[in-house]
Amino acid sequence: MKKISAIFISIILTMPLFAAWNASTMSGNWSDSGIWNQGTVPSTSDDGVNIGAGTVVTIDSAVDPVKSIFVKPNASIVFMEGASVTSAGLTLDGTGTNLTFLGGSYVTSSRINQKQNGCGDYIFGGIDEFGKFKAAVAKSINSTNRLQMMSGTTATYNVAASNLITQKSSGLDDNAIFYTTGEFQQMQGEFVLDFSNILLQDLFDAGIEGGTYYVALVSFGVTYKTLGGSEFAPTLSDNSVFGDFVSFEGFEWANDSKNNNTLYAVLNINPSVPEPSTYAAIFGALALAFVAYKRRK
Repeated sequence: MKKISAIFISIILTMPLFAAWNASTMSGNWSDSGIWNQGTVPSTSDDGVNIGAGTVVTIDSAVDPVKSIFVKPNASIVFMEGASVTSAGLTLDGTGTNLTFLGGSYVTSSRINQKQNGCGDYIFGGIDEFGKFKAAVAKSINSTNRLQMMSGTTATYNVAASNLITQKSSGLDDNAIFYTTGEFQQMQGEFVLDFSNILLQDLFDAGIEGGTYYVALVSFGVTYKTLGGSEFAPTLSDNSVFGDFVSFEGFEWANDSKNNNTLYAVLNINPSVPEPSTYAAIFGALALAFVAYKRRK
């Protein structure tokens, strides 16, 4: 009997432990084991990963592949420059969720899914934790299936001078903010294009002169349809913001096709327009000249 008991205990000890979902209980870096309920960084040994309600998880490096990821209400994932994660799928699972890309990439063998209308926004580019502006980069998302963008949701593109290009090209576009090799895109939300961060010095530094420029928004190898199956016609939100040098001229598709090509935002750049600070300096100089003139009189 003792021998049987010993064998039984040995079997129990050598059996793999039951896997469970790993969930973030506080905000922090993905690589910090202290923010996860299991006390370990997520890996393929977990059943999946929950980004816990109200938490913000930042990925700032290449991390281990995981199974499905669910972003719970009012939670978000922030991809920093140099970040990447691979999973079997990602679901924005509640209101107030978002995916923010300040660089980095996300790879999935399934769709990037929204559970319901009004659930989940996408943000490309913005201010990092050091107060520096970071443009979203090519291949911010590399999906082998589809991106879902349901009604009541928004894709916000915070664009820098470095995002501007002078030529359009069909297919793979290294300047694309959102790059995918997916089969099918479902989109019926709004686009917010924010160019207010582009300054005159940025244009000079990038060698940009006046003229028509393009921002490649989504690119390569997909058919674009709305959730209802109609051809995708992008809409520009009333909340869109443009800088002093930028006027929006509309959307265009490479080769005038919505299939297997790139969607561009068309912009007119006029770097000769002074910035507000320049106007202030001019006004100040005129005021001083007027005062000097009055004193002379």
